[in-house]
Amino acid sequence: MKKVLATLLCLSLLLCTACSAGAPQVTDPVETTEATKPGAEIFTDELKAKLDDILEQQAFQGLVSLGCSGQTVYEWVAGTDELAEPLTMDSAMCIGSNSKQFCAASILMLRDQGKLSLDDSLEKYFPEYTIGKDVSLHHLLSMQSGIVRDPLELAENMEQYFNQSAEENLAALKAWVFEQPLQFTPGSQFEYSNVNYILLSCVVEQVSGQRYADFVRKNIFEPLGMGHSYLIEDLRDNPQLGIISENLEWYHAPGSAQGAGDIIATADDMQLWMQGLQRGQVVSMESYRAMTTFHSASYGYGLTRGSRGGYAHNGYIGTYTSEVYFNEEYGYQLFLVTNKASPYNVGITGKVKDALLKTVFEAADALV
Repeated sequence: MKKVLATLLCLSLLLCTACSAGAPQVTDPVETTEATKPGAEIFTDELKAKLDDILEQQAFQGLVSLGCSGQTVYEWVAGTDELAEPLTMDSAMCIGSNSKQFCAASILMLRDQGKLSLDDSLEKYFPEYTIGKDVSLHHLLSMQSGIVRDPLELAENMEQYFNQSAEENLAALKAWVFEQPLQFTPGSQFEYSNVNYILLSCVVEQVSGQRYADFVRKNIFEPLGMGHSYLIEDLRDNPQLGIISENLEWYHAPGSAQGAGDIIATADDMQLWMQGLQRGQVVSMESYRAMTTFHSASYGYGLTRGSRGGYAHNGYIGTYTSEVYFNEEYGYQLFLVTNKASPYNVGITGKVKDALLKTVFEAADALV
């Protein structure tokens, strides 16, 4: 069984590898900054043609959506889904570790409601975790927990793991993790770990009394109007999504992506997500600032440091890789995703994102 538990961690590591002790103390809500740089007027036919050229040169297959201050100003779609049907801007795609933003927001939403504190230790939620008193929710959110990232063994009986329910697998993961020593003193280092966010999703369930998937649907998808967003468990009942669950390793291990890489969304819905987050429609502005404060060298809560003072994150799961980027000063929201990724070109969306942003910023700078 120990080897089966270790494989749960192996599979969770497929989700993504993304690029100060104590929870941040923010005393006053902070309003979002209105864009102060040239806005939608820079997106001329000439600029759009340049963006088209970048995507054509990269032979990019997938979706690109660029918003400016809440208005969609550029879109790109090319390629087919896993059922060989043409992709459209309405195609739902796996976003991998960009799902962590939703988990972080869920924790912060409960904090806003006074139901938990970011200083809470894991011992409060998992009394069986004897060293959990040294690990806070803040440490998990900011990837500074010291909790083991890499499994030590491989499973001998994969079927045993695949045939268990999400609840059984999550219980197995926690039992295995709670037996491992911390890799470093919490708060002293940064180490990206999917396990941190899986544990956070379990805290959401304890505090809210709801299944994590149900909490996200009710408190994020529905209020923001994200009517074409799903969780991995929805694949079973939605073959029309064009995603073949058998191609996704984590689908066969229920629970292994919970909170860390379990969301599927359309480009339009991801625009609604970024806009809603920045406008205080998801969490308070105080909590939004906590998400976008870099508590280590470059990591906030489910977000990393982006170019030109923006915020970003990437995701990689199965054959999907995605990028999220938004910038308050310029008012930009960029989402792109491909379903044609492999271990050999996993960086394609990051490369394309950087090229697109470079071109857009050059156009904006020319008007300053």
